Amino acid sequence: MVAQRGELQRARERHIGVRALVLLVGLLASCGPSSSSLDPLDSSSTSAVPILGDPSLVAACEPGAREYDGVVIAAFADPSVDERVVCWADGSVAKSPPPNASGEVQPPYDRLVFTVMSDGTTFQFQRAGYRTTMKVEEP
Repeated sequence: MVAQRGELQRARERHIGVRALVLLVGLLASCGPSSSSLDPLDSSSTSAVPILGDPSLVAACEPGAREYDGVVIAAFADPSVDERVVCWADGSVAKSPPPNASGEVQPPYDRLVFTVMSDGTTFQFQRAGYRTTMKVEEP
């Protein structure tokens, strides 16, 4: 009886060790850098990324991005209006409609486009979507 308990204990320890190893390998695989993790055009990017477009225009975009708990990922001069900047940011934009009948809430959008004047004033929201489907486009 004592021998069986010892064997059972060792089997449990091996099982726990194997589960821990599998978990560790899974975590390492999901946290490792990918070749596209620094590309703002890659929809799966969530880390700090280089700015696309004109880096000198980023300062005008930052206040608008912060309003959506976001970071600027691209800034372009608007070709249709002098002194206007087209800003792209990854943030959080609440989505309508409210929860459906079963109470399920749609996830917020995680990418937005807005325009501001080059001095940071006159914020105008343009659109929102998901990183997976809304790629950065130069105007």
